[in-house]
Amino acid sequence: MTSTNPALDIVDLSVTFATETGPVDAVREVSLRIEPGEIVALVGESGSGKSTVAFAAMRLLSGNATATGRIEYDGIDILAPGTVTRDFRGRTAAMVFQEPATALNPLMRVGDQVAAAVRNHQPVSRAEAARQAVQLLARVGIPEPEKRARSFPFQLSGGQRQRVVIALAIANSPKVLIADEPTTALDVTVQAEILDLLRRLVAETAMAVLLVTHNMGVVADLADRVAVMRHGRIVELGATADVLLAPEAEYTRQLLAAVPRLQLEHRGGPDAARPDAEPVLSLTDVSVLYGRGASAVHALKSVSFDLRPGETLGVVGESGSGKSTAARVALGLITPAAGTVRLFGQDMGRLGTRARRRIQGELGVVLQDPVASLDPRLTVGECIAEPMRVHRGKVDDPGRRVRELLDAVQLPASVLGRSPYELSGGQRQRVSIARALTLDPRLVIADEPTSALDVSVQASVLAVLRELQDDFGFACLFVSHDLAVIQQIARRVVILLSGVVEEAGPVGETLITPHSAYTRQLLDAVPSPDPVQQRHRRELRLSRVGGMQ
Repeated sequence: MTSTNPALDIVDLSVTFATETGPVDAVREVSLRIEPGEIVALVGESGSGKSTVAFAAMRLLSGNATATGRIEYDGIDILAPGTVTRDFRGRTAAMVFQEPATALNPLMRVGDQVAAAVRNHQPVSRAEAARQAVQLLARVGIPEPEKRARSFPFQLSGGQRQRVVIALAIANSPKVLIADEPTTALDVTVQAEILDLLRRLVAETAMAVLLVTHNMGVVADLADRVAVMRHGRIVELGATADVLLAPEAEYTRQLLAAVPRLQLEHRGGPDAARPDAEPVLSLTDVSVLYGRGASAVHALKSVSFDLRPGETLGVVGESGSGKSTAARVALGLITPAAGTVRLFGQDMGRLGTRARRRIQGELGVVLQDPVASLDPRLTVGECIAEPMRVHRGKVDDPGRRVRELLDAVQLPASVLGRSPYELSGGQRQRVSIARALTLDPRLVIADEPTSALDVSVQASVLAVLRELQDDFGFACLFVSHDLAVIQQIARRVVILLSGVVEEAGPVGETLITPHSAYTRQLLDAVPSPDPVQQRHRRELRLSRVGGMQ
């Protein structure tokens, strides 16, 4: 594509952050041109500068940042002194943020939030803005938009919340949409729907899109061109097929080599359980009910599975399937309405508080969001050492154990005295994993532990988990929506749908020749980093969806 007036033209952009230890050059002389109707993906590892470019393009950098160069929309440089940004944001350019739960106001109904975005830029009445809000919700595929407009964000699923964020972004027909990791936290089927939505919006409006992501499957599915960033610079730029199929930069080849790919042939699981050993975790006919009376929701319905020493069991399902509820039941955070939970041979329902606390000291937990799971008042070293203080009291030389774990998760000792908020998302998750392994647990429960990680960091984290499991023999309950990761890390898999076990069995069979139509639907939605293969998979998925309709 060529144009005398690109939708977005970034020229020699450099961004420097002033810190207590001196200036940090986050972006260095980046130039990127995006034409109307074009989707350009900006990829790279955590800390590469890709999100800094996106925030600079919206003039949303923090106060300690200095940006030089030019960022032009239709020839207007928004970095020039005196440029007014009120009308620019929303009308010229809009942004879709990574986490819709924090992008939306939890105290406002979603229809009111979309209507407010309309009235910020258009001289319309409240009634007209409300009508347009419903139309926008319908346009982004929200079911029953009139009803959902009256809902609060917490009453919507993750995919629906992300659709609301997109509705907010397109409310005033912007020429450029900047999407910062818009599908990272979404299940594969919901991710496929969001990508279809973005593709349709671009086709209908000729809107330009700057897509910031670390998911090469998303790049292959959606982008026309791709720019690869490292250490603040673009190291490779070209058509998506050229970059993903015949990369020139060594760094691009390393990134692609780290991408977990869904295998289509039978193969054995990566670990071997001891089949005669007593399970470390057993759920037998477990049911969990949220709410009471007619409005009660069955989060789990008669769910049963075992997990044995040395084994990794993958739990897969869409948002609302009950997979995270199953993990919380295993942790003892939720008491089931029916059924039995046995942990290390003990019936958790019959244990007193002291006995339950002792058993829970043999668990390690890795949650999806390290921002929420790490105490911001503590240093990194204190976060990792905290389980020792809570469960073992005074420990001789806890720093030695902390340093060993930092090395295991590939973090330098220099982060020990830093706060979690000073680290990148990938670094914070590695701290969370180190913290989970502090007590040499017999069982590690990992709830979406790699969903927010770059592919290379994800590969290293999975490798560390496998190595530590081989060394210490702990079992792992691994909850994820990434079937390629499950195939890589787990020996067996349980597929949940609406709180019910839809299918279960060895990974090498269940994810290759599934018996359930739902499992096949999940597999079809997994994007491939090969653009040619992904185009074929998308066409096949859409044809199956059309056939079911």
